[in-house]
Amino acid sequence: GLTDQQVDVVNKTITPGWKYQFSETWSVLMELSYSDIMYDQPLLDGYNNAEVVKFTDRTNKSASATLEYSFTEKDSLSLLASAANNNQVVSENKFLERGELCDNFSDCYGTYGFFTNSVSVASDIDVEIKSKTWQLGYEHQFSEISSIGINAGKYKSDEITNERRHFFDTALGNELAVDTWNTTPREQVATVYNLMYQYTGYTSQVSFNMSRDRIASSTGGTDDVESAKIIFRGEVTERYTWSIDVNAERRLPDKIAVAVRSVEDSTRINAVPTLHYKLDEDWSMSLGYRYSKLDTKNIEQPGEANAVFFTMSWREPKLLSTN
Repeated sequence: GLTDQQVDVVNKTITPGWKYQFSETWSVLMELSYSDIMYDQPLLDGYNNAEVVKFTDRTNKSASATLEYSFTEKDSLSLLASAANNNQVVSENKFLERGELCDNFSDCYGTYGFFTNSVSVASDIDVEIKSKTWQLGYEHQFSEISSIGINAGKYKSDEITNERRHFFDTALGNELAVDTWNTTPREQVATVYNLMYQYTGYTSQVSFNMSRDRIASSTGGTDDVESAKIIFRGEVTERYTWSIDVNAERRLPDKIAVAVRSVEDSTRINAVPTLHYKLDEDWSMSLGYRYSKLDTKNIEQPGEANAVFFTMSWREPKLLSTN
């Protein structure tokens, strides 16, 4: 939906976790996460060879702790606290005429000696977002096969933007000047929540999840993301199983983000039916189909994608202990 061509992305992620059970009623879960995401740049319009979408390379580091207390056999409370640091890098190139230069910089002619007719400006924009999230959760077990849960809390972040501009004479190609500036931290506060229902039968499973969160965007800044997901799983035999995943997601971009933004509100729908086959206790394989549709507010034609995928999985055998 954002572009008429394939966009390659490399995502490197590691998420270690550790859980400790203090007693039958108290436990704590600690998790760390690091991800490095890089996009192909630049992205060109197939019609006029002009850049239409800016994707931002970014790294994200986070840490979270969840304290859980079971006050009955069927009811439990949880407290989640997390902190994250997100760094985004955006590169932008544009041309400014003589009249536009003084609109952007005071006394630009006298300061930088701009007497050329036009200037090329290459900007490197670095955005750092430091965020904290607090959530309180409650979970109730209706029976051995069904449960419901809710988490709700606050998201708070400070965003700092640094920009370094390089000015080039478009006729001669030589660099005229370098200008650097940054912004004061911009605070954002949002309400986040997560609703969950799960049913686990003898040969079938159903899970439903609805949430609202604030996450880093592929086009810079952060987005409010509202999503709903439902998963069906069934067992044909001990070796053959199937699953159908359907999810809908609505993104509401930050309208005043300093980073380059080229998209508006968007809605994405994914449907993924998959067949699974268990080879033995440790090995399994899956064959699936994925349909995606992206509808973006400022783009007339929605984007659609189809994919067939094959997965081979290996599970490390459980360690045996003897007394």
